Amino acid sequence: MLTRHHLAYLAASSPDEAIEALKHERPGVLVVSLERSNGDAAALLERVRASDARLPIVLVDHANTASQLSEIAIQSRLPSTVTDHALLVEIMRWLQDPAPTTPRSAVAQARWPGSILIVDDEPKFRAVLEDFLTSHGFSVLTAGSGLEALAQAQHANPTVVLLDVRMPGMNGVATLKQLKASAPAVMVIMVTGLEEEHTMEEALALGASDYILKPFNLEYLETILLNKILLGRAP
Repeated sequence: MLTRHHLAYLAASSPDEAIEALKHERPGVLVVSLERSNGDAAALLERVRASDARLPIVLVDHANTASQLSEIAIQSRLPSTVTDHALLVEIMRWLQDPAPTTPRSAVAQARWPGSILIVDDEPKFRAVLEDFLTSHGFSVLTAGSGLEALAQAQHANPTVVLLDVRMPGMNGVATLKQLKASAPAVMVIMVTGLEEEHTMEEALALGASDYILKPFNLEYLETILLNKILLGRAP
């Protein structure tokens, strides 16, 4: 169902597999089936909430035990009779409008110097990166367009800009030109696809510090950012 609707996903058949997967990727939504014992589900959800207080969780309750998990912050509970369409609607609702369960200041405090500006026209992508980087000690700003990015950069003076290449209106390369003209010292990392190699050559010539290819591992991104902020170079 998810593949038919062009949604990327990770799958795990046990709490341990789920936790291991979450160490490497931060999904937009966590869907948990309660076919297993309530104790297994509770242990998984407690571990998830301990590390990520803002990840939307959708439960599909095959065992009628969801009410026993009321102390854990869960965004949505669905019965075992839920249709594929209803499940998809619920997943899309949280992907498009993720609701934090805890104020960001209570989740993590910035421990690295400087700030990261994420520039992307996809709200889900921005939210995923913002949550991951904030939970890993970065101070994060976001912008949904090139014009918004320029305004943010002028106001907040970010250390590193993660700049998507493909955006409507002012694209990434045009935004890069203006960013470097107004703030030559800012480090810009272009976010691009494999088919945009020529564009990356142009971006590097215009002053981009580096580029990263989609899809990418979030821990790899963290390593690049730390090297940029702490050492001023790519790893």
